[in-house]
Amino acid sequence: NDRAADVRVHDVLQRIDRQDSVDWTSEFTSVLDALKDDPKEDYKSYTRLSNLANDFLHVAKSYGHIIISEMSLPREKKTIKPSDIGGLAGGEKYLVQNILFKFALDWQGYYGGDEYVMKAAGHELKGLMAIYQCQVPGLYLPLMCLVDYKGFRLIAISVLPINPRSLVYGSSDGGQTAVASDPLACQMMAQVGQRLNLKEHTVGVTKQVRIYGPTDIEVHRSRDGKYFVCDFARLFPPELDLSEKRKKGQFLYRILRPELVRKNPVPLSSDAVSNFGHSDREIHNQEVAAACVRLLYHVIPTFAYDISRGHVTGRDVHLGNLIPQLHAQGINCRYLGKVRSYSHDLEVRNFLLLECAARIIKNMIRRRMREVQKSRKFALEEHFKKDLIEFLNVIMGESAETRDFWENSMKPQISEIFPGCLTQHEQSPKFSISLELGNYNILNRIQILAGFEMDEQALLQIKESGAAYFTFVEAELKK
Repeated sequence: NDRAADVRVHDVLQRIDRQDSVDWTSEFTSVLDALKDDPKEDYKSYTRLSNLANDFLHVAKSYGHIIISEMSLPREKKTIKPSDIGGLAGGEKYLVQNILFKFALDWQGYYGGDEYVMKAAGHELKGLMAIYQCQVPGLYLPLMCLVDYKGFRLIAISVLPINPRSLVYGSSDGGQTAVASDPLACQMMAQVGQRLNLKEHTVGVTKQVRIYGPTDIEVHRSRDGKYFVCDFARLFPPELDLSEKRKKGQFLYRILRPELVRKNPVPLSSDAVSNFGHSDREIHNQEVAAACVRLLYHVIPTFAYDISRGHVTGRDVHLGNLIPQLHAQGINCRYLGKVRSYSHDLEVRNFLLLECAARIIKNMIRRRMREVQKSRKFALEEHFKKDLIEFLNVIMGESAETRDFWENSMKPQISEIFPGCLTQHEQSPKFSISLELGNYNILNRIQILAGFEMDEQALLQIKESGAAYFTFVEAELKK
C-alpha cells in the first residue's frame, strides 16, 4: 500500500543521510593521483577506486529510485525537490548528495522519442569511458552511472568544481561561442583526439577555434588548477544514413562505435553529419560516409561470414560472446538485421532474430512501465507486475491478440528497426517467429534485457515442456 511505500522511501533516506555528503569528484581525482604518483600502491588504490565506485552506484541507485518513483507527485510532495539548474533539453534535474540527476526524456522533442534520449545517455557513458581509457595525465572526469528503473533512465553524475567562467575548451552554448584558450587543455584534448582517431576541426559561430571532439564538449580549469572534461554524448561521429531516411535528431543518438572510428583509415570529425558541422562540412561528411560504406559493405559481411563459419565464436553462439564480438568489430546492434541477412547458418540466424525481437519487446515493456508510472501519483510494484504479466500473456499466449501481436506488430517493427532481418518468406503469415524461436528462449532473453526476473520453476516448466503457448500468473514474477 501507499503507507508501506512511504516507509520504504523514508528508510532509504535515513540510511543514506546518516553519512556525511561525499565529494565524489574530489575522491575520484585523489585516487587517480595516487595511482599516478605511487605505482607500488596500485593494489590499495585500485581497491579504494572499486569501493568508491560501488558506493557511488549504491547512493545513485537509492536516490534515483526515489526520484523516479515520485516523478508524478506535485513538487511540494516530492521527497527530493527538483533543482533550478539550466540546460537546453534536459528537463528537470535533481541535486542531492553531490550527485546531479537528470532524466533521459525527450522533454523538448529534439530526439523524436524517449527511447532515443536513453540511447544518447548510453553514448554519454561510452564517451566518458573512452576518454578515461585514453589515460591522459592531468585530464579528470566525473563519476557517472545510469539508473534504469520502472521504464525510466536517469543519468547520475558527480558534481564538478566548475562554473561558466572556468570553461577553457569547447562550447557551453550550443556552438555559438567556442573557446580553446588554454594551451595545456588543447594539448590534452589533442592526445584524446589522436588516441581515438578523432579529427581536429573548426567550430563556433561568433568566434571560431579548432578543437578535437564535438562542439559541445567542455573542458574546465578549476580553481586548484585541475582540468575536468564533461558532456561526451557526441564524442564519436554520427553515422550518415545512406538510405536517406533520416529521422529527427538522428545525429544525437545514431553514433558510430568507438572501435570502428579507431580503425578508420583517416580521423573523423565528431561534428560531421550534424547541425554543428558547418566548417568544411562536405569534406567531414564524405569521410564519415566512406566509413559507413566500409561498415556496411565490408565489416558487416565479413563478420557475418566469420560467425557463420565459427571463426568468431566457435559453434557456441550466444549473447555472452557474439554481441561483444559484434561491438569489437565496430558494429552497432542496430545492424543485427544486416548481419543476419548475410548469414546462412540457421543457429546464428535464429540467435540474431531472437536478439532483434527481444530488443523491440524490451522497449515496449519500458514504454508500458512509463505509462503505468505516469498514470499514478505513486505507482507500486504490484501495478507494474500486473501490467507486465498481462503483456507477457499476450506475447506467450494462443489468443487472436497474440497472433496479431507477432504478425501485425512485431514483423513490421523488426523490418523497420532492423532492416534486412526478415526474408520475404519470414514476413509472410506462413512463418511464425515465436514458434521458430521458442517461448523459453524469448522469455529468458527478454527478462535479461528488460530487468525483471521470472520464477525459476516457471522457466524450467516452459523449457522442459517445450510448450508453444503459456499463461502466467503474478506469483511467477519474482521482481
